[in-house]
Amino acid sequence: MDKDASGSFEYYVAVVDGTGHTFTDDPKIIVGGSGTDDEKAELKEDVRELIKNANELKSAAGTNAAMRQKIESVEKNMREVIDRLE
Repeated sequence: MDKDASGSFEYYVAVVDGTGHTFTDDPKIIVGGSGTDDEKAELKEDVRELIKNANELKSAAGTNAAMRQKIESVEKNMREVIDRLE
């Protein structure tokens, strides 16, 4: 090892994301991204299909109020996923 390479050095990490924001205060580096527009569209379509399935389950639950409430909660969470993707 080169004698100049040993010792204690201060360093900084800066990350620039896809939107141009620079982050210097978080030392972790996350590799990857939030997905392409096509991938987001596909995911939104998949979630919409799950919401449709949940509606069918809600109908099947009939008068079971507890089951209907759980299904409605899941539907709400899936709608929030779609909102975050838009």
